[in-house]
Order: sequence, then structure tokens, then C-alpha cells
Amino acid sequence: MYQSLKDRKANILSASPELSPFIDDLPSETAARAFRNVSFSPEQRGLEIQVEYAARITEQKTRITSEIEMAQARNAEIVPNWSEQLEGWFEIYRQRMKGLYLGYLVTMSSCASAMITGPARFPVERQRKRNASADNKYAAIAAYATHAPNRFLKRVMPFGNGIAITSNAPNAIDLIVAKLNERIKLQETMKAANKIVGKTYKKGSSAGVTSEMRDHCAQQLADALGMTSEKALAMLKPIDYSDKIIAFWPYQLSNNNKEIRRLEQRKEDVKRLQQSSPGIEQVLDNGIEIRKSYDGRIEIHFGYKPDPDVRDFLSKKAFKFSRFRGNAWIRRLSVNAVAVFNREIKPFLESLPKK
Repeated sequence: MYQSLKDRKANILSASPELSPFIDDLPSETAARAFRNVSFSPEQRGLEIQVEYAARITEQKTRITSEIEMAQARNAEIVPNWSEQLEGWFEIYRQRMKGLYLGYLVTMSSCASAMITGPARFPVERQRKRNASADNKYAAIAAYATHAPNRFLKRVMPFGNGIAITSNAPNAIDLIVAKLNERIKLQETMKAANKIVGKTYKKGSSAGVTSEMRDHCAQQLADALGMTSEKALAMLKPIDYSDKIIAFWPYQLSNNNKEIRRLEQRKEDVKRLQQSSPGIEQVLDNGIEIRKSYDGRIEIHFGYKPDPDVRDFLSKKAFKFSRFRGNAWIRRLSVNAVAVFNREIKPFLESLPKK
């Protein structure tokens, strides 16, 4: 059944009401005019681009909010006023996306298709260049829609989303200890489960084990591991490469023990880092200032553009130039970074003349 453009738009907004505040950021006339020479239904194409724009706007805000909330559940470090920052960033993002889409539509309005305009005296090469320009404008939209939200997330979650623990995070030790305790508890649980199974299946053999004994063992296993009886019964079946019935195999216990030792060593490394990092911040006699940033990075501020040999030296020591941090040279704070700074970077900086 035929639907007018107005009805189609109403149906879309009825199904997705969250698009309503944004869909008219791109005027319908401008969107339709952009496709008048490339489509038999320019109004429909224009509506599609309006819906795409509004969907991209709303999806990214929803995605950012969801990722921050999940990071908070993992006890990741989040800047306190992230919701206010999100509102400010979103308005900038919206205006930037609007500008990019309008630029794309302006470029598309100069494009034509021989199927629409007719093939006579059709400027093939000129239209090829204009189409390429429109494709580049559209690619810029996709790139910004991906990179801008990621940059914002990095700003409000400077130490990551909590999946991986960064050593320079203020709560790194707390997160490591929590993960360490989980591993220790898992080790004890696996040992207890093996004892339960070992009482029924002597040396992993099912000989002489009745169905009642198996069900009783499965129930004990389910209670110990906090799982369903069905899953517990599945653990009491031989696996492909062995006839033995064991709840947790030696390699699982061994791997978990290795992870416990790794976390214990990591905890000591982070303690050492936190004890040594406060001594980083200082101002040298030649005016060079070293700071520790809020997001756990060493910043070297010269106040001028350093000579090429200085820049080469810092680059070789894993420092990078950042124009977003007052033209500072930065490196992520770590045990190795602190050691390199004290052993090589600081003596080198102190040897530079004052400018």
C-alpha cells in the first residue's frame, strides 16, 4: 500500500520516538535536493539520510552511557562529573555531525547520474570527481562518528573501562586485590569440588558408582559450586580424551595458581610504582617542568620547542609529543617509565641549558 512521505516519517518516529528531537536538524528540502539528480525518489533518499543522522546521534549517546555504567560496575575510575561532561560533549558532537552531514548533502547536490539526467553530453569525468568527493565527505562522517565518542570515553575513563587493570590507576591495588581474592576463592572451590567427586569416583573411576551415588554427588557439587544439578551432572561425564571423572583437572588448578602468583607480583609492582611516582613532579634549575597528569602520565614541559637531538632522545625513550597537553612530551606512568626517568631522562634534562 502506498504511503506518503509524511506518513512514512510519522511511522518511523512512532517506532523510534527518540529520533524526534534530531531528525529535523537536516531540513527535508535540503536532504531531498541533494539527491534530485541521482535518484528517482529524492524525497525518500532525503528521509533516509535524516533518519540515519538522527540514529547515529542517539546511538552514540546511549552507547557512551552504557559503557560508563558498565565500567562503574567494574569499579573503574570515572571522573565525578561525567554526566555533565556528557551533555556538553553531546551538544558539540551533534553540531559537528550536523555540519558534516550538511557538507555531504551540499556535495551530493552537485552529483548526477546518467540514469536520471540522460546520457546525452553527460560529463563523465567531472561527475566521477564529484562522486569521489561526496564519498570522501561520507567517509569523514563515519570516521568522526567512531573516533569522537571513543575520545570522550578516554577522557572520562582515563584509566580504562575496568576490564584490564592499568598500573597507574589510583585504585589499581584495590582492583588487583579484588581479582586476587576471586582467584584464591576459585582455587579453594576447585579443590573442594575435586574432594567431593573423589569420594564417589575413586581415582576418577566410575566402577561401582550407582545412579543414586552419582545424583548425590552431583547435588553436593551443585551446592558447592552454586550451579544447577544439570550442569553438575554434565561435569560427572567422561571427556573425549580421558575416561576419568574429575571436576577440575590438574592443569586448571595449575593455571589458576600461576595467575594467583602473577597477581601477587603485580600488586607488589604497583605498590612500588605508587611509592616512587610522587617524586616525579619537579621544576629543574633550567626551567623545565615535570608533572604527573591526572590520568597517570609523566609530562615534560619545556616552554619552548626543544632541539631535534632532544626530541629524538625523548622519542627513543617512548615519550610522545602532545599538543593537547600544552605541547608537553608524555609517557604513561609505569615502573619501567619511572626507572628510565630517574636513570636517563632526568640527568639528560638537567644537562640542557636554560632558555
